[in-house]
Amino acid sequence: MDLDLDDYVDPYEEAEAEAAAAEDGSDDPDEDDSDAESDYEEESFGLLKSGKHRVRNPDGTFRCPFCPGKKKQGYKIKDLLQHADGIGVSSKHRRHGRERANHRAFARFVRTEPSFAEDLVGITGIQGAIKPTPANRDGSTNGDGKAKANVDTAGSSSVAAKVGLPREVERFSWPWACVLAAGAGFNTEDYDSPSVVGRFLRKHTVLKTIDEVSKTELEKSGEMVAILASKIEEKNRHLQDLETKKNATELSISRLEEDNRKLHEAYNEEMRNLHRRARENALRIFQENENLRIDLESKKRELNLRAKELDKISTENANDRKTLDNEKQKAKYDNSELELASIEQQRADADVLKLLADQEREKEDVLARMLQLEKELHEKQQLELEVERLNGTLQVMKHLEGDDDGGDIHEKMEKLSERFEREKKRLEELSGDLVRKERESNDELQEARKELIKGLEEELNGRTAIGVKRMGELDEKPFQNACKTKYGKDEYEIKAAELVTSWQDELKKPSWHPFKMVEVNGENKEILDDDDTKLKFLWIEYGDDVCNAVKTALMEINEYNPSGRYVVPELWNFRKGRKATVKEVLKYLFSQMDTTTKRRRG
Repeated sequence: MDLDLDDYVDPYEEAEAEAAAAEDGSDDPDEDDSDAESDYEEESFGLLKSGKHRVRNPDGTFRCPFCPGKKKQGYKIKDLLQHADGIGVSSKHRRHGRERANHRAFARFVRTEPSFAEDLVGITGIQGAIKPTPANRDGSTNGDGKAKANVDTAGSSSVAAKVGLPREVERFSWPWACVLAAGAGFNTEDYDSPSVVGRFLRKHTVLKTIDEVSKTELEKSGEMVAILASKIEEKNRHLQDLETKKNATELSISRLEEDNRKLHEAYNEEMRNLHRRARENALRIFQENENLRIDLESKKRELNLRAKELDKISTENANDRKTLDNEKQKAKYDNSELELASIEQQRADADVLKLLADQEREKEDVLARMLQLEKELHEKQQLELEVERLNGTLQVMKHLEGDDDGGDIHEKMEKLSERFEREKKRLEELSGDLVRKERESNDELQEARKELIKGLEEELNGRTAIGVKRMGELDEKPFQNACKTKYGKDEYEIKAAELVTSWQDELKKPSWHPFKMVEVNGENKEILDDDDTKLKFLWIEYGDDVCNAVKTALMEINEYNPSGRYVVPELWNFRKGRKATVKEVLKYLFSQMDTTTKRRRG
């Protein structure tokens, strides 16, 4: 049977909801709404009678005019009645009052409309089908709307004659008599008549209108439909559970089949790989065995040749031993010569150091003599001032008349002038000698520094306190740190080397001179220009450390070799961060020699 389950609820849930609504009392806005529902029912019935709603479909099925949004729009007449009855008798909390009234009117219309009479014939399960009362021309029915019931029961024709009813009633038991009385074609006049039939009908039957009978039948059929709907819903839930389990089982089976297929494919692929590796291993082992066999044969031949050579060498052992002894003696002699050469080299180094010490001592003597000359020059200046003062006094005395001491003063001034000239000439000669000797000593000292740099450039480096520093050469460490941060650990060394090379070439260009003149304490001083475009770009790209390294190299080149702009080696005190004196270098070398001597003796 095709039922619309969307219109029904579980009767137990409906009963509980109705009980809860009853406990709420007057709070339910739909309570005691039966009068309004009756008005809605009559209004909808009138619209159905007027033909404004289409009920019959072209294919012979029927549709509910009050459920236009439902997916199902084709019912059989019996299913349509069950649909209308189910909604018409549903509870208030489940359906709106107007909706229930519309469906009750529709159920009554189907049962009373003559056009549905043929469709209702033969429908089982609907007892006491109500035959419509013929209507007058104005649409009203005969009588007071009372029903004439006709029960399709065997033997009903035997009570067609109303006069014989009591005799017929006496022949049947009371239940059957009631059935016969209910099935006979009695009307309101028979029920209200004072005759035996009227008394019998009033005593054993109840007079009901068509609406009351229809409502009673609808309630019974609605209860049955609700029960059946709940059972169908339960069956559908069970069916849905079975469908879910079936789908899950099918999904599991499909997954298992897919896993099985993948396992088979993996197994086949693994077997193919195993066979391939086995073939490769077999070929490799065969090739290795072949190579080993060839090597073994070659080694056998080599051993045979060596055996022959050993036999030959064994006969020459005496000569070889003699030759070896001669070579040992020669090596011993060579070692002694090397020791003598080393001693001579040490003596030469000591002489060089002594020469450097003498030059340093001579330089100190020259400095002492220069200080003495400065002192004498100061005395000379004092003497000149004294002469000037005396000349001024002489000029004053010349203008004084009657002064007898003027001649003595003039004589004193001439003597002082002669003395001053002699002293001045002597000091000039001494100063020239001192300047010449200082220049010679300075040249010798510079030559000594160059020789020290040349001889110690490879011996001393930045890891010692005193060493040789290449002035104007870039420090690579800041570049490496910056490139490691920017390019990562894989290629930072190459990038740093390229960057150092490019900026070292940039330092050699005479066209790039990022310096500016500023006045410091009344004197013009040349300083680096921080606003230079290249220095700004370097600072933005690689940071402060790299930029400071380039600035340091620029200042060193500008100080030591501004014209050539190439790297110049210089003795450097790395501990104090300044240029090292020859005295410091000699002192450091002597200390290193003492340490080396102590180690050899120890």
